[in-house]
Amino acid sequence: MNFRAAICQRTAEVIRLIDGCFAARPSTGEWFFFSMEAADESGYYCIPVESFASSPEAFDRWMVHLNQKRWFVPQQFADFLSRYPLEIGASRSM
Repeated sequence: MNFRAAICQRTAEVIRLIDGCFAARPSTGEWFFFSMEAADESGYYCIPVESFASSPEAFDRWMVHLNQKRWFVPQQFADFLSRYPLEIGASRSM
């Protein structure tokens, strides 16, 4: 299976989408795509894409979890996700 590529918004490196994370800045609710290595800066809430997209159940669990965050704005996250088409249920081993 071919995985989509995306650009890390911190390093400008092109990586496989599944190898990155969705990172939120809770103070603003703004979302970014980072490589896992670039996501180490404190202050960001990071969701590994592989975990988020591993199955429909994992996606649902993450969405329930995010909806419990006071800073989470569903429409803002949906707009962000629309830039990163995911294949829910895809994994590295495929």
